[in-house]
This record gives sequence, C-alpha cells and structure tokens, in this order.
Amino acid sequence: YAARFLAFLLTGVVLIALFPAAATGTVDQLSRGPAAAFGTGLLWLILAPLVFVLALVTVAGAPVALMFAAACAAAAYMAPAIPALWVGEALRGVKEPAERTDVLVAFLIGGSIVGIAMLLPWIGILLRIVLGLLGVGAIIVAIAGRVGRTPEGGGAESAAAG
Repeated sequence: YAARFLAFLLTGVVLIALFPAAATGTVDQLSRGPAAAFGTGLLWLILAPLVFVLALVTVAGAPVALMFAAACAAAAYMAPAIPALWVGEALRGVKEPAERTDVLVAFLIGGSIVGIAMLLPWIGILLRIVLGLLGVGAIIVAIAGRVGRTPEGGGAESAAAG
C-alpha cells in the first residue's frame, strides 16, 4: 500500500511541477463547476470505449485507437491528482487564484489525504472512480475552454464579431 500511496504523490508532484499553470487552471475549472466536471467525466467514461472500438475496427484507425487507449489509461491514472490539489487548496483556504502561494504544498496536503482515502477498503475504489471522473472531466472542460479562446484573450464570440 505504501508504494501505491507514494506513486500517487510522486506522479502528482511531477505533473504539477511540470505543468503548474495547467494544473491550477484545471482546479479553477473544477471549483467553478464540480457537477459539470463530474458529468463530463461520466460522459468520457461512456464515449471513450466506443471511440476506441470504432477506431480499432478500421485499418487506418487501429494504431490511433491504441494510442488513444494508452492516453485514456494515463489520464485515468493521473486524474485524481486534480481533485487532490483542489482539496489541498480548500484546506489551505485558497479561494482565489491570486491567493496561491505554493501549489506543490497544497497538492501534498490534499494528495496525502486523498491518497490515504483511496487505499481504504471498499470506499477507496469508489473514491478513486469519483475522483478520476472529476479529474478527467475537469481536464476536458478546461481544454475545451482553452480551445474556445483566441490568442488576444477573447472568447470565440469576440473572434466571430471581429
């Protein structure tokens, strides 16, 4: 169990150290709409296997399907780090992005609590599923929000109006 706990913390620390802006932006998205993130994660859970199978049955899509499956597996493994950071920031009293002082400390606090909770019998697997759906959903919603923005910082609406 200690190895799983330490692997979770190490994975989260590496991800947040490499991509702090993406991690905090995704946590901001999760804070704004946890229900939307969970729903998006649930939709991903339903649609990802369908996309995989549809791509796998075509000759040209088979290699893409395998890469897609690997990306989905990696995302599912790493996704609980986002809600763990969210929990850590909540426990530190961070309400606004400007209040962030040390994201890694917030993750270590939240990640320790979440990591231990995910090791509990019965509840741990359910918690991992819920946190995974929250994390993946928040990542998808955050990416979708970034895709809609123009380089000037405006939304897709301002680009269409200009």
